[in-house]
Amino acid sequence: MTFLVFAACLALQPEECRERKIRVYGKGETISCMMTAQLTLAQWANDHSEWRIRKWHCATDPPVIGTVMTGKGQYSAPISD
Repeated sequence: MTFLVFAACLALQPEECRERKIRVYGKGETISCMMTAQLTLAQWANDHSEWRIRKWHCATDPPVIGTVMTGKGQYSAPISD
C-alpha cells in the first residue's frame, strides 16, 4: 500500500498542524503517488480551504495518523477527531 502523507496547518493558526494521509491506488503505486500528488493535494486544499498544506511525501507503510505537528516539525500527543 502507498499513502500520500502531508502536513496541513490552519490558515489562521499556522502553528497548529495535523498530519493527514490519502491512500493511493494503481500500478506502481509509489510512482503513481508522486505523479498525482500535486493534483490530489490541490483538490484536498480546495475542499478544505481553512487549511494550508506545508509538506508532503509518499509512504509505502501505513503511517500513524492522529498526531499534532508543531510549527517546528515535532510531534506531540495523539489527537482525536
